[in-house]
Amino acid sequence: MNAKVTEGEVFWIPRYFPFCQIASRTGPFEFFGFTTSARNNRPQFLVGANSLLQTMRGPEMAAAFGVSEDRLNEIIDAQRETTILPSATVAPPDDVAGRGDVIRNVVGSEMVMGFD
Repeated sequence: MNAKVTEGEVFWIPRYFPFCQIASRTGPFEFFGFTTSARNNRPQFLVGANSLLQTMRGPEMAAAFGVSEDRLNEIIDAQRETTILPSATVAPPDDVAGRGDVIRNVVGSEMVMGFD
């Protein structure tokens, strides 16, 4: 889902789907969630110091992504923060509307996308 959510709107994320919470560049972001399980909720982060990828390193994972083990380690180690990332520079709303993804680098069949 790539949509603007306004005050009062509700959306849901299907079970086991990964998601990212991104605050607005022009205003506050409030997010809450709940679980219907009686068991403790133990989030599994896909990036950062506590990510699942940290425990899944190795030649098998590198082969699954079609990269060398060194390249996989570079990607996994790229984010030092645990779960909260530093904010992007402030930009006017819709400043980049209509622009497509920017390809930063191409190495073989691997693309590194830019997030401006």
